[in-house]
Amino acid sequence: MAGFRAGTFGARLLASTAAGLGFVTVLGCQGAPTRSLPTVEAAALHVPADAPGPWKPEARYEEIGGPWRVANGGFASLAGSGHVTEVARAVDPFEVSAQPAQRLPPTRPSRPKLSVLRRRAVKEARPVGKTTGKSTVLLAREHFLDYPTRVVAQKITLHIPATYGREVQLTGATVTPWEASRRVARGKARLALRELTLEAERITLRVRQDGREDIQIMARGGVGFVADVRANILREEGLRSLLITNDQVVPIR
Repeated sequence: MAGFRAGTFGARLLASTAAGLGFVTVLGCQGAPTRSLPTVEAAALHVPADAPGPWKPEARYEEIGGPWRVANGGFASLAGSGHVTEVARAVDPFEVSAQPAQRLPPTRPSRPKLSVLRRRAVKEARPVGKTTGKSTVLLAREHFLDYPTRVVAQKITLHIPATYGREVQLTGATVTPWEASRRVARGKARLALRELTLEAERITLRVRQDGREDIQIMARGGVGFVADVRANILREEGLRSLLITNDQVVPIR
């Protein structure tokens, strides 16, 4: 402390400033700086462990030798000696309570698609790129007789010219004999005419007496229709009714 005489006001001010900065002078030599940390009593501190209640006690058992594992930031209360017997957890006021899963309405199993029947004839009636010598009118009339065609419904009525009567195969639980150019099959009835197949609970076969040459199919009730025309699949399902006249198809939903 050169420049100040011992005991003067300047010497005392310099000494107090050096002490505040942590310098210690031993035997006239300036030592290394030191700093002491303040000591605070733990009781003087108040650090909340979590938001105030309500509390949900949950049973937990942990050894006293920490570090502690407390559920969801809660606090541990000691009961007895050596163990944590209860852990209290604060309820989050913004926590969304788990709602029971909403029960969806049962879905109906999807109905399998109407399958295409295999061709009965060995060869295709009209090969691709070749003509058969049939007239345009005859080709249109026998369109669904030449290619695998299937119609399924509750009730089906087939009108045909008399020239096709001998080719029809009609089966069922009961089949009536011919009466006034009409036959009826009931109970899992089935009709086959060349490549055409009809399936229903009731099938009515009528031979035309009105001079018309059209082939006409009228189907009602849960109608399904599928035809394989030269690898082109024509399909209609879930219809209220279906009207086929020669090669014309009219679905009604």
